[in-house]
Amino acid sequence: MIVSRVLSRVSCLVSCLNALETELYKKSLYVGRFGSFGAMRRIVEAVTAYFNTPFDLRVLKDWVLYITARGHLGSATTAWQQAEERTLTNIYWMQANFDVISGWLQNNTAT
Repeated sequence: MIVSRVLSRVSCLVSCLNALETELYKKSLYVGRFGSFGAMRRIVEAVTAYFNTPFDLRVLKDWVLYITARGHLGSATTAWQQAEERTLTNIYWMQANFDVISGWLQNNTAT
């Protein structure tokens, strides 16, 4: 059960990041022709908004290294740095609050 959940999560992350790489490449072509492209920040935010585990952070950092090596990072550098910061904040929040909220929900919801 846990293995299938982890594999499902990995599959989802890989799919999202592959789609993002395709978009980054398309946007880099656009930026090369027409100047800056502000939508990149919003794309990065949307893909990484719910990252909240150390695994998500590791995938994110590995992804940034991968796309940097391929030359696709470009103007989205700040957005990626902010995504890493947001993921760290989400991890800390989950560590501090998950058990409390989970316990409250279990005690206060009908089964």
